[in-house]
Amino acid sequence: ISRFWADRNAYELWQFRPVPGDVGEVLRSSKGAEGADINTLGARISPEGSEAYFASLESKSPDFDALTPWQIVKRDLKTGAEQFVLPAVTDEGIAVPRMRPAVSPDGQSLVFAERRGGKTALMVMDIASADLRQLGETDPDSVLAAMTHDAIPRYDFAPDSSAIFVNRGGRIDR
Repeated sequence: ISRFWADRNAYELWQFRPVPGDVGEVLRSSKGAEGADINTLGARISPEGSEAYFASLESKSPDFDALTPWQIVKRDLKTGAEQFVLPAVTDEGIAVPRMRPAVSPDGQSLVFAERRGGKTALMVMDIASADLRQLGETDPDSVLAAMTHDAIPRYDFAPDSSAIFVNRGGRIDR
């Protein structure tokens, strides 16, 4: 779960166990090496349960007046090792936020939202080849607003990985 700390303007990743009275523990702190700011949103666990994928904003706080370079990171839940899956990019000098990753149940695809040119689209990446393609546009995101409910409405794969269900225009589309 991403927990927002108003006094730090930061989102921190927490882990809770499904037992009564668990108070949780920090899985990824909002303070990195040498006190650098780190923000974590939209964590999803891989189908086999060994990795977490999430959007990460490093070395700065989320802005409300300019796009910030959110990127997709994979974390090994056993060792804590992290790898940038989709690093931050810019398009004509403007940050391209990438957020809310989701891994297909068969582990072959990673879907995420990407904002370019004022529009947010769902993108899919083949995990083996890293090939990207656009699936379609989504409802407006919250990248320039308070992201207390994450940056974009949730979407999910069908159990057999054959489709993605997305909340769009007040409906659930396939």
